[in-house]
Amino acid sequence: MQFEGINLSADNLTKLVVEQLATGAYRGYNDLSPGDWLVRAWHALPSPTREQLAGAVNQALKHPSPPVRVEALRVLDMAPKMADPEVLLAIAESHFDLFRGLRRADDAVQVDRGRDFVQLTANVATGSSGSQFRHTMATDPVYGLHVLAALARLEPDWTVTHAADIVTSQLDADGTRLNILIFNFRQDWPRMQQLVHNLAQAPALHDRLRDAILNKIKDPQHQTALLAEIDRQ
Repeated sequence: MQFEGINLSADNLTKLVVEQLATGAYRGYNDLSPGDWLVRAWHALPSPTREQLAGAVNQALKHPSPPVRVEALRVLDMAPKMADPEVLLAIAESHFDLFRGLRRADDAVQVDRGRDFVQLTANVATGSSGSQFRHTMATDPVYGLHVLAALARLEPDWTVTHAADIVTSQLDADGTRLNILIFNFRQDWPRMQQLVHNLAQAPALHDRLRDAILNKIKDPQHQTALLAEIDRQ
């Protein structure tokens, strides 16, 4: 099987993927990074070569070279359907140091690609293992906020029920987590009401909760109703 004149046989695929992630040897006119070529190839190829290519990219997440790992993660961010949840969860459980604090040479010092890894894993992981990952990670002080959007989308009832544990004053001093939750439930009025009701039980959260509602809820009637829920507590 070939893509743009390059042989993608099973025998050389793993090596080719690693070399491409590391060097960007193959590149189309509009490709901005080494991974772009692999994403285009994945979309163009038939099975089983497509699955083999995705498998090689997933395995590259464990490569000894940090730049290769970063670029493999970027590929999976661009094409999440390529991601293998079992590989991601296994890395999260036993090899998270491969991504904790990771950044590319041209990344700013505050960049941490571990956040991207956590967010991707939260979005694609399924079943009880995926739920356990999201639930456990939600209270992580560094990476927890990066699973909140996935929790609100995939497990809204669990998120509403446990919201007070996720947005404690210690975990969410600046209200970032509150803003994420309010934003992600803004189209789900019954759960939004329950979310605000649950969070309003903690007076220490009231000021930040009001700010989040004013920032993320644009409908004046909904704003008024939610603020009144806080005032009732």
